[in-house]
Amino acid sequence: MAPGAPEVRRMKGVPLAAKMSLIISTIVAVFMLIFGFAVVRSVEDTVRFEVQYAAADAARTAAQADLDAWTSNYGTVDQGLSQEDIQARVNEMTPFAFRAYETDVERKAQVLWNRGRFARFLGSGTRVVAVELFRWTGGQRSSLTAASYIDAEGRAREASFAPAKGVTTVTLGEGAVQEGFLSVGPDRWHVIRGSYPVMDQHGAQAGEVAVHLEAAAIQEAISRFSWKVAYAGCAFVLLGAVIAFVLGRRMTRPMRMLQDDIRAVAAGDLDHHTRPHSSDEVGQLARTFDQMTRSLAEAQASQRAAAASRRELEVAAEVTGSLFPRSLPKLRGWAFAGLHDSSGTPAGSTYDILKMPGRKRGLLLAEASGTGVPAALVTAMTRSTLRVIAEHESDPGAVLRDVNARISEDLPQGLYVTALLAVIDLDTGEMAIANAGHPPLLHQHAGIAGIETVLSEGIAMGFDEGPVFDQTLKVAQTVLEPGDKAILYSSGLSSLSGGEGQVLGEERFAALVRRESEKDVELMMKRMGATLRKFRGQAELGPGVTMLSIGREA
Repeated sequence: MAPGAPEVRRMKGVPLAAKMSLIISTIVAVFMLIFGFAVVRSVEDTVRFEVQYAAADAARTAAQADLDAWTSNYGTVDQGLSQEDIQARVNEMTPFAFRAYETDVERKAQVLWNRGRFARFLGSGTRVVAVELFRWTGGQRSSLTAASYIDAEGRAREASFAPAKGVTTVTLGEGAVQEGFLSVGPDRWHVIRGSYPVMDQHGAQAGEVAVHLEAAAIQEAISRFSWKVAYAGCAFVLLGAVIAFVLGRRMTRPMRMLQDDIRAVAAGDLDHHTRPHSSDEVGQLARTFDQMTRSLAEAQASQRAAAASRRELEVAAEVTGSLFPRSLPKLRGWAFAGLHDSSGTPAGSTYDILKMPGRKRGLLLAEASGTGVPAALVTAMTRSTLRVIAEHESDPGAVLRDVNARISEDLPQGLYVTALLAVIDLDTGEMAIANAGHPPLLHQHAGIAGIETVLSEGIAMGFDEGPVFDQTLKVAQTVLEPGDKAILYSSGLSSLSGGEGQVLGEERFAALVRRESEKDVELMMKRMGATLRKFRGQAELGPGVTMLSIGREA
């Protein structure tokens, strides 16, 4: 990690793919649990109905038995009767009945077939544990005529059926089904009991057949199916978890790549580009993050440029501040005042009070073409040159000619400097004025309402190194009497724009000077500055507003 780069920490936790796998597995497990429970219940009901229907159908099939085959006339085939019981019944027969019994071979065969049919119902292969035949008397079930029980021959009188608690009888067609418990001696079975009526030749119910099927078949079938559903559910959950994990890894791959991009950017690499690998929301997020990274890089570059610009402005403010004297001299009988924009904006204008040989002072107001730091530097160079020359020369024309000769060869092409230099004799008030392409000096005479414009000829410095500039430069003369004032101003004052877009103009500026000229120079400058700021509205005065005034006390 680069020095000063932010620390990048990996967050600990469960990966998103694992979370997706866990969530989807849980959803599948819950779904399979609900689905399996519903299916098992449905299968249980179906199996129970099938067993009930099978019991009723078995009873219907068994109900084809002939009740007459079980009467006392044919008791030799009764199930559950011992040989002594059969002999006793034979002894009670009339001669006619006994002869009919012995001779009716076909009838006897039918009885034997019926008994064998009952026996064939029994056995583990059919789940039938008992078949019972009842006779009906007076519309109600009466005695047990015959019965067959698996592994319980000859114990019919020990048999009993008890319905299960809370189970109602189900009617299926003419038959009925009931769940309960069959007890034969010490043996006990949980059974489904299906019963069906036995009809005589006249269509009346003469008896009832009951077939008992093991109910354990229901539980076994349901148990087997439940385990199958459970195995299938586990397989689905496992398969869902694997699929979810694989899909999660594929789905989160763009997010992991985006996470790597974020780490790179967080480490300070704003030149890193994020490449979207999908067109979904994650791809849109990657594009947005890449745009954000570019915006951050641009913002960082702008911040650096702003910092450099602020430094330039600070330097420019220092240079601009050095263009104006910190304080104006206080001389007996004379007053000086100046006005300029102190907002720190780089300016190409300046004013100064130059100390010259004897009792003379030079009032300078100069402007360089262009704006910003270059213009301020040119103005500073011109002012410094003027100061050096003015220490030994009191003629304003000679001073400006010398300055022009020195700076012209150093000024870039197209750059020039205008200047107005007025040299005042502090003893006599005589003023000599040299103008190098600058607006003229304004002379306000005490007690006179008008303002005199002191014109003097000359071109700006920097266009010509000597001959043309020297020939065109003319020095004008005037005298400041007691109470008079003189004003030097920059060229930008007449073109100053107001808050509503109107231009100040020379007439308005002259009217402003006339209105405020009755005050002393300091108050005049303050009031003129306030008026100009009000004219500008919310905007600053700007570097184009520069004035210097001198007043001779009465």
